Amino acid sequence: MKILNKKLITLLITIIAGGLSANADPEAELLLRSGVSPTVSIEKNAASVESDTVNVETGRHAGNLKSVFTLQTNGTDEDYDFIMTSTVLIEGGTESGYGTYGGNPTILFGNIDNLPTLSDVSNAKAAGSSNCNVIAYPISLIVSGPMTATYTPGHATYGDCVVIRLNGKTSGSILQSVNAAPVSGTYIVGQDTAGNYKATVTLTAYSK
Repeated sequence: MKILNKKLITLLITIIAGGLSANADPEAELLLRSGVSPTVSIEKNAASVESDTVNVETGRHAGNLKSVFTLQTNGTDEDYDFIMTSTVLIEGGTESGYGTYGGNPTILFGNIDNLPTLSDVSNAKAAGSSNCNVIAYPISLIVSGPMTATYTPGHATYGDCVVIRLNGKTSGSILQSVNAAPVSGTYIVGQDTAGNYKATVTLTAYSK
């Protein structure tokens, strides 16, 4: 959960002074003003399904994998960039786990027991067939209400990501569902070794 919370308290004191007569009482006026800055809360929804089993012959999983986030804010789209990213472990670090196939976004799962190389990941992103220990799956994005979620490859600031807009809402949810069937060529028996395959999905609110 990521919570960004800033509160600004200002104190404005006004003193009224004037000539006093014999019947007047001294008077002072105190005005307290509280300013509440924009804040946002992001949580992983209990509807998320974070593990599944792959058929070793086809690379298909049961079709249950999904990440669901809920967000709530007292601000507007102008206060934050709401960005969802994905990362995959590789030899020597991490790499963006989003790719594109047929004009649609994909997510990459990497073998954490036998780490893929950057070259393997790049090949899987391009829906190639030379990508040991990486499997790519198409994804679908579903949001609540008037919100929008747009996959944006090569974003100038955030790289490959999903950009979420509230469009007037103060709360909502974003569901990313992983297709059961892998992208053709990204799963090959004997090339993708046995082990645990993992993708990490993160939703972040960046204050502007």
